Amino acid sequence: MRRNYNYESQKDLLDHLTDRVDATTANFVDLTVNLSADQLRWRPEEGRWSIAECVSHILLIDSPYLDSIEDIFRKEPGSPQPDAPYKTTWIGRLMLNTVDPATARRVPTAGAFKPVTVPVDFMADFVRHEERMKKILAKSTSRNLNLVRVKSPVTNLLRFRLGECLHFLVIHQVRHLNQARRVRESPNFPTQ
Repeated sequence: MRRNYNYESQKDLLDHLTDRVDATTANFVDLTVNLSADQLRWRPEEGRWSIAECVSHILLIDSPYLDSIEDIFRKEPGSPQPDAPYKTTWIGRLMLNTVDPATARRVPTAGAFKPVTVPVDFMADFVRHEERMKKILAKSTSRNLNLVRVKSPVTNLLRFRLGECLHFLVIHQVRHLNQARRVRESPNFPTQ
């Protein structure tokens, strides 16, 4: 099924993403509140991720992109955002389709982005991360989401439109928090 990731305006995209970040933060708090370290690190089966690992993966993926975006913002002055429609490229649609929460297929994770041992204070890290994301979304209103390019941390051969990159990061978070929610709803999830 082909999904439409285009928006009537760039402001519409940024408003949508900001709302999704707010909802993701609330979902994260609801998901993790009052869980013990053992519950956060519990895996439903060998080779499947725990709640902590799902969140760790989000932070591992997002951080290099956000660093790159902040670097671009420091180096390049902002300009008024055009009141033009926001349209994704074919590579952007491919990337977004891959991580869309509605996509059922599992996608292999590159080694550098596989979760590692996660400290229990990752919960505060995630909330701070969401605040950072919201600041970047707010600063993006003075950028042309169709023209600013963000390098992929995986390879210098790929560059994504700023709008596609931000959209990717937000829906990728939703995808993995949904995964974490399924872990918590597993029948064998520990009670303590």
